[in-house]
Amino acid sequence: MKTWQETTRRTAVAMGTALLTASALPALAAEPAPPVNLAPADTIGGAHQETTTGQPCPENGPCGNNGGIWMGAGVDVTTAYLFRGVLQEHGGFQIFQPYADIGIDLYEGEGTVRSVGVAMGVWGSIHGRKTFADGTGPSNLYEVDIYPSVSVGWPGGIATDVSYLIYTGPNGSFQTIQEIDAGISWDDSEVLDLGGVTLNPSALFGFEISNTVLGSDEGISLDLGLEPSYTLMADSSYPLTLSMPLTLGLSVSDYYACDDCGPDGEELPDEAFGYFGFGFGASVPFSFVPADFGEVSASAGIDVYVFGDNLRAFNGLGNVYPVGTLGIAWEY
Repeated sequence: MKTWQETTRRTAVAMGTALLTASALPALAAEPAPPVNLAPADTIGGAHQETTTGQPCPENGPCGNNGGIWMGAGVDVTTAYLFRGVLQEHGGFQIFQPYADIGIDLYEGEGTVRSVGVAMGVWGSIHGRKTFADGTGPSNLYEVDIYPSVSVGWPGGIATDVSYLIYTGPNGSFQTIQEIDAGISWDDSEVLDLGGVTLNPSALFGFEISNTVLGSDEGISLDLGLEPSYTLMADSSYPLTLSMPLTLGLSVSDYYACDDCGPDGEELPDEAFGYFGFGFGASVPFSFVPADFGEVSASAGIDVYVFGDNLRAFNGLGNVYPVGTLGIAWEY
């Protein structure tokens, strides 16, 4: 059987950002996905109505960003990089994943369509081990991704998003992969009264259109997410947000087919179940940073992956694998 270490892979892709950052779904900390913001679009950019700590802004004007353009950046340090359960690298806190996004609020209203926005982002993964570098580029720079997106906000906290993702391997580790993602999420904070607990359900379809994450044929994935969250000391200067992200990774078509992964090196056909992930995380704002300079926060979390048969064979990590992540983020 060929494991991750023995297999010549065609790819290794990205997403997302870190634990507790805005993402296409409440992804696990070590499963980066481009940080496309699927929060209700009427909360993206524009005049901030609250400070970092959740307190109202002064009556004489909004604090922080007062325009229709928003931006964000951050970096995560993680013990392993898995994309939709597919191992890219592991082995301690030697994986650095910076990202940056900028977006424009094109429309905000009170009708059926509450908001429309566009965004552009870039995400990278820098590895101390020089993963699969072939000498043709910067050996530590394993991956750089670019992802334009369009988001639409609907009544009741519903948001939809479509993104075009380009995954590149600057160190020669894999061929460029192209994908179109379509997601939907629900901010239930203003609809459900759960004593301060929010559930944040989401779903994300990924359509590979050029090259693949795993196997020979382009596939379609479906990630279902839930991220129960609760904020302690909400009225203090340093509220602590706790979360428990849950993710179910499925194949709709050919996504988890695995070449050369069988006991005798044969292909393993596609299977619907890719992985299940659960985690625990915490986030706290740096409230000492003036609101006019944006909002800065730090996060930490641990996530656990439970793999299906094909990913267990490919990754070579066993049935269950924990991942730790530390992150810092800035929004304006």
